[in-house]
Amino acid sequence: MNRMVWLLKFIATIGLWLYALPELLNPSNVPFRFLLDDHKDVYLNFVLFSLAYLIYFIFVVFISHKVIWSNTLTQKIKTEN
Repeated sequence: MNRMVWLLKFIATIGLWLYALPELLNPSNVPFRFLLDDHKDVYLNFVLFSLAYLIYFIFVVFISHKVIWSNTLTQKIKTEN
């Protein structure tokens, strides 16, 4: 059961990473747009989106770490009692 929950969390995280965040930021300004179009602000957009993805990745890892370890700690406390 725990593996199934972990798998669902993993799929949800990947879904958010690949679909929801770019959709929220603006689908016309996706990070590797400079490979398709030649705009003057492309490099600035690339840098800004790279920073946004980095911050988002740190946030996801931090929250995932908190959720996983908080569940582990509560289970450990329950087994000790």
